[in-house]
Amino acid sequence: MIAVHEVTKRFGATPALDAVSLDVRAGTTHVLLGSSGSGKSTVLRLILGLTWPDAGSVRVDGTPVEPATRDGLLARMGYVVQDGGLYPHLTAFENVALAAEAQRWPRARIAARVGELADLAGLDGDMLRRYPRELSGGQRQRVGLMRALVLDPPILLLDEPLGALDPIVRAELQEQLGRLFARLAKTVVLVTHDIREAARLGHTITLLTARATALGRMLGVVVVAALAAYVLLKLTRRRLFLRKLRMARISPEALKLRLDAGEDVTIIDLRTPLAVTATPYAIPGSRWLAAEAIDAAEAALLGAREVVLYCACPNEATSARIALLLKRQGITRVRPLEGGLAAWMARGFPVLAVEPPALAVDEREDRAPARAA
Repeated sequence: MIAVHEVTKRFGATPALDAVSLDVRAGTTHVLLGSSGSGKSTVLRLILGLTWPDAGSVRVDGTPVEPATRDGLLARMGYVVQDGGLYPHLTAFENVALAAEAQRWPRARIAARVGELADLAGLDGDMLRRYPRELSGGQRQRVGLMRALVLDPPILLLDEPLGALDPIVRAELQEQLGRLFARLAKTVVLVTHDIREAARLGHTITLLTARATALGRMLGVVVVAALAAYVLLKLTRRRLFLRKLRMARISPEALKLRLDAGEDVTIIDLRTPLAVTATPYAIPGSRWLAAEAIDAAEAALLGAREVVLYCACPNEATSARIALLLKRQGITRVRPLEGGLAAWMARGFPVLAVEPPALAVDEREDRAPARAA
């Protein structure tokens, strides 16, 4: 699908790439991993035809990337940059629809396609009516991904799309991207400097070093092997923990019995402010908790108790992510509530009305302030 062969590129006297070669098979995700200045983004620019190699060749589907072929090849590619790269004077919907409007799609077709992508990205109609400044970092990145996918291109190029996000939002979007890549079966080239992200999303990985000398390439092979072993160990431990977490789920009925019996259980509400606005109720005794900001004293207290996590709906990814954060602080007796708040309410169990929090324009979507229910 994409072939880069012995490409060299210099900017003045500074070498960006030195005889770099890589092949990306159709339907796979290829990760370009490396530090700043290693030439990762330059490879993407060469594939897009935004710059030209000093030596070597770049081909897409067997067609050389040249000035004469560039426009035709660009129609087959979607491009996502850091923070979405959205036009600030257009709403999220208008940003996504831009390429379809340029192709003179009918309005009904555009609306249907944007709605389909919004479902994939987890955005609702209200968010699509907002301007970029009114969206969180994670929401802007989702809109940028939707814009790249609106024409359904077979190739997707992503230049550090998650680099500007905080670790909590980044972890959830990594999981969402992995599901999207598998579902859409696109040919993906992803630029990142995050080793775990590369291992999580990539079928193949190319390590780029700032100086692509023979010694650099040799060291690169050694580094990749060591990193792969480390990441494999970490991922194995994580999978075992998540499997244990799934087995530890507690049903609404069991939690209700324990609360009625007066047992000492800490219940943590993981919902976003938007979810609370949509369903302004909470399980009695529950509270919000900024898991990444727990101090040592509170961690010690929670470590001695059982902790139940719940979301607005059956969201295993959110519960698992917070459970991993708690585990790093020694809080291991964690149990997700099976079915979340929706299952609790469906059984007619008691809830408390809560006042939806005020939403700041630049508020992070997955970070809620601590409060008592």
